[in-house]
Amino acid sequence: MEELRQHQPRLAHADAGIRALATGQPSPPAPPALPARADPPAPTPAEQLAGFKVRPGFKVNLFADDPSA
Repeated sequence: MEELRQHQPRLAHADAGIRALATGQPSPPAPPALPARADPPAPTPAEQLAGFKVRPGFKVNLFADDPSA
C-alpha cells in the first residue's frame, strides 16, 4: 500500500494531463520526482545455496557466480 501511495501524485498528474489534452488546456507542471530507491544487497552464494530444498540424494551446485553484478 505504501508504494501505491507514493505513486498517487503521478497518477493524479497523468489524469490531469489527459483531462487537459481532452479540453484543449495546457498540461499541468510535472510532480516532483520520486526519491531514489536503493536495491537490496544481493545474497551471497552460500545464502543462495542455503535457500534450496532438494530431495535426498540430490545436490545443488553453484557453478557460475558474478561478484561484479
